[in-house]
Formats: sequence, C-alpha cells, structure tokens
Amino acid sequence: MQTQLYLWDRLRKSKKEELQYIRNVYFERISPAFENAEKEAEEYAQQIWDNAMCNAEDYEPDFSSIAEACQEAGIKKYEILSLMRYRNLSMWISCLCQVWEQQLVIFVRKEMERDGYTFTGGTDFNEVKECLEYTITT
Repeated sequence: MQTQLYLWDRLRKSKKEELQYIRNVYFERISPAFENAEKEAEEYAQQIWDNAMCNAEDYEPDFSSIAEACQEAGIKKYEILSLMRYRNLSMWISCLCQVWEQQLVIFVRKEMERDGYTFTGGTDFNEVKECLEYTITT
C-alpha cells in the first residue's frame, strides 16, 4: 500500500481558522496599540515642554535649548514606538510560523500512525520535511 497524505477539507478549514484567529488578534488588539506612534511622541514632547515651562519661573530658561531637548525626546519616543511595532509584528509572524509547523507535525504524525508507521520525531520539523519530500517523490 502506498502512503499518502490527505488533508481533508474540514481539517484544512480548522487549521486555517486557527491561523486566522491569531492573525485577527494581532490586527484587532495588538496593532492598534502602535497606530498613533507619531501623535503619542508629539504629545510626549509637548508634555515635557509644559513641565519645563511650569518650572521656568524658578530660573531664566534658554527656550531654544528646552525646545530642542523636547523635540529630541519626542523623536526618541517615536523611534522606540516604531521599533516596538516592527518587533511586535515580527514576533507575531514568528508565532504564526511556529503554529503552522506544529500543525504540520501533528498532521504528519497522525497520518503516519494511521498507516502503521511510527513517528519518532516528536516535534522535530526535519522529520516532517523528510516525510513530505518522500511523499512528493513517490
């Protein structure tokens, strides 16, 4: 009997739904936290400016230096938020890849066991790749 891997329709839909759920959580909950990075940085710079002006009565401030420091602080805040957005997106993409690999491992293991083979890979994706390559070439 020739071994074959068959991903039936309902199982395929189930696996896609799991990945889509993770994607939706990112776009509905995580991504919005970083949507207003520019506005947040501007507000941060303004807050620093306001605090400096409240304390300006105690000394004779150099307004241009204060304005420059506030602007630099706002830019730094924006850079940090932008980098956080990039890193967060990278983590979620990595999460999706990991879930997809786990789905493949589980699927291949169950199919092999159904055909009477022993799956020794645990969660080793290399054995799954070998199995898929073998299935394609035979």
